Amino acid sequence: MAINSTPVEAQIAKLNDEVVRLRKQRDNADKAKTEYMQNVAHQLAAPINAIKMNIDTLKNPRVPAGRKTVLLNSIYCQGTILAHLIKNFSFMSHLEAEHNLDSFREKPEEVDIYLLCVNFANDFQPSASFKDQKIVVLEDEFQAHRRPKIWVIKNLLSQVVYNLFENATKYADADSTITVGLKADTSSVTVKFQSIGAPISDYEAATIFDRGQRGASAKALHPAGTGFGLYIAGRIMEIHKGELSVATRGRMTEFSMKCPRKAID
Repeated sequence: MAINSTPVEAQIAKLNDEVVRLRKQRDNADKAKTEYMQNVAHQLAAPINAIKMNIDTLKNPRVPAGRKTVLLNSIYCQGTILAHLIKNFSFMSHLEAEHNLDSFREKPEEVDIYLLCVNFANDFQPSASFKDQKIVVLEDEFQAHRRPKIWVIKNLLSQVVYNLFENATKYADADSTITVGLKADTSSVTVKFQSIGAPISDYEAATIFDRGQRGASAKALHPAGTGFGLYIAGRIMEIHKGELSVATRGRMTEFSMKCPRKAID
């Protein structure tokens, strides 16, 4: 019988170290799960409580009609926020699994990324106007590459584009311009969303696509937030074999969405 040259004591010590490592890994996972559930509960509670308080106020017969209209609008807005949060939590749970494109009911198709960006820019321009912001899709850059098509699941990629426009308008300075440009080669198309506003540190840029992460400036401007939007966007790009990245310089921020391109010539 072969004799193991490693002393039994050394093997036991190695196993004990492994047990300690696994226990620490389990504890960290449990802590992350607890923090996640607390974050979910907190984010859902905020709009629910606001709706409840508004309804309680509406029940008061002395509340004037004008005030009731304001309260009803607030209830509608809070309900929209609540629906968006629930959708994000559900979507994020779905993306936690190691999916690939074949696992989705919808299948990839050729999408005109210029048209998609223009449509979202038009959707967001009214809200951007409240801060005197302008959204400009640089048509010349898209036309220089003959308005390239990308090979994606349209509804999934729309989540990414929506998130990038929402972040840009939310955190860009008032009276500033948000630009959407393009770079492309034979294998990929990169859409660039650039804005001037809330700064992102190098450390924050390195972790900004992690689940639940938000920068200090973002928290200061908008305390309520989950930090799930960019995580979801990043996962969608991974599933498409693409990439979502961020570059910062002072108050300038540029998110780059690199998408696969299917040859159509």
